[in-house]
Amino acid sequence: AAESANAAGWADQAKAWQGDLASTLGKVSENASKAGAGLSESAKLAQQKAALAAGSAKDRLEKAGSGLGSSISGIGALAMSPAKLMQAGGIFMLGLFLISLSFSFLPLLPINPAKFALLFALGSVTMLGSVAWLKGPQAFAGIALQRDKLPFSASYGVGLVGTFWATLIARSYVFTAVFAFLQAVGLLYFIASFV
Repeated sequence: AAESANAAGWADQAKAWQGDLASTLGKVSENASKAGAGLSESAKLAQQKAALAAGSAKDRLEKAGSGLGSSISGIGALAMSPAKLMQAGGIFMLGLFLISLSFSFLPLLPINPAKFALLFALGSVTMLGSVAWLKGPQAFAGIALQRDKLPFSASYGVGLVGTFWATLIARSYVFTAVFAFLQAVGLLYFIASFV
């Protein structure tokens, strides 16, 4: 008799918790609908402000000149070819994977610099190759040889060739580290300037 009374007490307790839970979930649902309505009004206002800002930005862009307009049309061309953008993204991710893999060999740099340096160099060439794939080889070469980018292009080239020399010929981990750093600076500048 005591067990059935205890079981009935547990059943009553469970029904009370179920009622409390249903009431709480109902209140949460009501508050979520109110918040959603408030967000949709805020979203409409933000959309109007964005359209106004885009219109004024477009007017300023048209006034800025043809040099800026041609680079914007290049961005527009990217939007029209998502397959090319996906291919470039895949190539970039492969390069990022190779560079991250090279960092796993960084502690072994004094013992065997070739593992780190070759993976790092191959990864950086692959990452720049993704930008060249996206822009086109001639456009990429033209951009890399611009006067303001020329020092970084030279540092990347010297770093890349120097990394191979220090790794394969000199077998010096100090030179490998120096040239890999030079290569990384050039690579980071290129990636930052193309984004």
